[in-house]
Amino acid sequence: MSQQIESLGAKFVAAPVDESAAAATGYAKEVADETQRRQQDALSPHVADSDVVITTAQIPGSPAPLLVSKEM
Repeated sequence: MSQQIESLGAKFVAAPVDESAAAATGYAKEVADETQRRQQDALSPHVADSDVVITTAQIPGSPAPLLVSKEM
């Protein structure tokens, strides 16, 4: 995915991901609050300096995690 984003002239920023974040099916699964906080901390400086932010996070059967807040 990063190559597709960068081919458009955009910057790809990866949030830290624990190995346990992927289920055996290959889909994401819910992560601990601490992991989600680390992801938000890593994204925050980039979000504040951006015109557009595109996030992809889907957990089957659960609402998507909120990685970006108004405060960012």
